Amino acid sequence: MIRKSLAAVCLSSIAASTVFAAVSPEEAARLGKDLTPMGAEMAGNADGSIPPWNPEGTPIPEGFVAGSDNYLNPYADETPLYTIDASNWTEYADVLTPGTKAMFEKYGADGYKMNVYPTHRGTIRPDWYYANTFKNATGANLVEDGQKIDGNYPGVPFPIPQSALEAIWNHMIRYSVDFN
Repeated sequence: MIRKSLAAVCLSSIAASTVFAAVSPEEAARLGKDLTPMGAEMAGNADGSIPPWNPEGTPIPEGFVAGSDNYLNPYADETPLYTIDASNWTEYADVLTPGTKAMFEKYGADGYKMNVYPTHRGTIRPDWYYANTFKNATGANLVEDGQKIDGNYPGVPFPIPQSALEAIWNHMIRYSVDFN
């Protein structure tokens, strides 16, 4: 009886540790190739509404002053691709969320509208951050039932997340910049 219980505990421990294991070196090698250095898909989508990742980054707007509290829109000159309003929202129903559809149903007659602008994918990070993220892909592991990360360098801890918990950790300890 004790042997069976001990065997069950050991097998559970092995199974649990593989759930929280880092990815293989072969999978990590995708970073910077078909995946961005942070783990997102490099390519855009088939219809072009989501462009490929831009490794050049978002352009710094003219007039930007470090330390200023004034955020300048790098895409201020863009105009909407189209506008969704009460007269046409049903044409876009297949790409609208239930909440957005409800907004059009309830407030469309009162002028509720959505301007749709081009998508940009220009988020970049310093090279040291990418290097650490690559190390984390094969070295970072969740321990203590996912409450702690072991082997993590400052970077995305799980650039190719294997579980929802890893994705949550990616969000919780994400990179941030103080422009002031």
